[in-house]
Amino acid sequence: MSGSGRRVVRRRRPVRARAVLLAATAALAALAGGVVSWTGALGRLERDTIDARFAVRGNRPPGAVAVVGVDTATLQAPGIPAWPWPRSLQGRLLRDVHALRPRLIVYDIEITEPTTPAQDQALYAAVSASRPVVMVTSEVGPDGATRIFGGNQNVRAAGALPAYDGVPPNSDEEVTRLDAGFRGLPSVPVVVARAVGHPVRLAPDAKPLIDYPGGPGTVPEIPAIDILNRRVAASRLRGRIVVIGVPAPGVGDLHPTDAAGGSQLSGSEVQADSIETALAGFPLRGAPGWLDGALVLFSALLAPAVAAADLGAAVVLVSLAWMCLLAMIAQLAFDSGTVVSVMAPLSAAVLSGIGVGVVDMRTVRRERAMLVATFARYVPRDHVQRVVDRAEEQAGLGEELDATVMFCDLRGYTGFAEHRPARELLATLNTYLRQVSDAVMDQGGSVVTFLGDGVMAVFGAPLATEDHATRALAAARAVVAAVGADRVGVGLASGPVVSGTVGSGRRLEYAAIGDTTNVASRVQAMTRELDRPILLTGSTRARLADSDTLESLGEFRLRGRDEPLTLFGLRGPGEPANAARPVSPT
Repeated sequence: MSGSGRRVVRRRRPVRARAVLLAATAALAALAGGVVSWTGALGRLERDTIDARFAVRGNRPPGAVAVVGVDTATLQAPGIPAWPWPRSLQGRLLRDVHALRPRLIVYDIEITEPTTPAQDQALYAAVSASRPVVMVTSEVGPDGATRIFGGNQNVRAAGALPAYDGVPPNSDEEVTRLDAGFRGLPSVPVVVARAVGHPVRLAPDAKPLIDYPGGPGTVPEIPAIDILNRRVAASRLRGRIVVIGVPAPGVGDLHPTDAAGGSQLSGSEVQADSIETALAGFPLRGAPGWLDGALVLFSALLAPAVAAADLGAAVVLVSLAWMCLLAMIAQLAFDSGTVVSVMAPLSAAVLSGIGVGVVDMRTVRRERAMLVATFARYVPRDHVQRVVDRAEEQAGLGEELDATVMFCDLRGYTGFAEHRPARELLATLNTYLRQVSDAVMDQGGSVVTFLGDGVMAVFGAPLATEDHATRALAAARAVVAAVGADRVGVGLASGPVVSGTVGSGRRLEYAAIGDTTNVASRVQAMTRELDRPILLTGSTRARLADSDTLESLGEFRLRGRDEPLTLFGLRGPGEPANAARPVSPT
């Protein structure tokens, strides 16, 4: 009917507005996640997550690399000079390591400044005898030129391989990546991998992630003093790539790294782990752009989609579950060699969740305003705030109250409407609905809903009153007096009703439901058959302070009910014959 059609149209507007806001929330969250991904705005936090992923993955077994370290125990041993050692002693260490038949030696001690000819020649001879030896430097000239032993020509003449040993720290001073090389000189891991038959193809500016197998001590380390004193079995170094360095605190360099969740490693350990990484083919690789983008987009859409499905608090639960799942996905991908971005999708998920919360707060405020406006029209003014507060507190729960339900219907309206223009019908209907509403509200009742040319009202709910039946009958008499005894039918029934709000968190309406409501509707339908303007049940009559004006009409079996009910009407003619009939269809 025309009345119900208008209600549907009015409801769509806030729903559409909320849908637009949720879509905008998803778009903004996706954009923010994209910005985080493209700019690295949360790079520090992203690196922290990588530290955590290393920690969760745990230590891996040692590989093909070992470290011989000039450590504290070595420097404190009797007869061992302070660092830096004479180059003849360095040469002796190099020869002793070579005697244990390693696959390759990396001499991670920079030799760029001359000392004495005899000392320099002793080390040069040891390098030549231990070939091939990778000699490192951080000072690189044009075209990969170095000053090791006076230049690359002398290095190669000794059977050694020059390599760049720079370790590029990130903005947090952590060493997380290795350099492919610098100024045409390949880095240590690249030179080593190529020397042992592992072809490495990296762009000159490539900086692949170092796949740290674990924290300090994961790479086997042998004190240099044990090598010099011949206390090391050949099996410990045979066939291994050996990095000779100076890990002693205060002498060697320590670097914050991703290893084991953010451990500090010596420069020799970092080189050893970088070499292992190169030998393994640089197993840690960034996720493809499409995957990172898909995770950002999904994270941005999830909370708005759940909110649009009207699942209430599930938005928070689903968002939290997705964040946990995202962490699991990132860890599983990391364990298999793919570094998935976490902060970009996490940012999108958090921002979209906050955005949904803001949208819902706006919706709640809007619905409260609409609820107030609605109740202000159909509930007595002094009851509005109390009713709204109770409706919000008991949203979706309801409260059982003893009440009287009224159904009112305009007779002859269908035939009247058949040949009338829509504007005239609307004016007639509005006049009738206003008269009924005024009669109900004047007696403290609440108009629950309009059903085309029908009205449902309740007395004693949502605010309980003791005399609800008396008020309902008085309102019924007022309706008949205003509309006309032969043009309206009013049915009353009393009993328990569940009074509360129905609907969703973003669209609430007041309702009074239960068997009493159904009975009242059936009683109103009987007014036409019995040609009575007002009919009420025995339950309503029993709640009246004065029932002398009523007469029993007998027992009737109402549609849909097995047990007959006794119905009562007004004594005598009912209402004055000259009652006003402003909505008469004749």
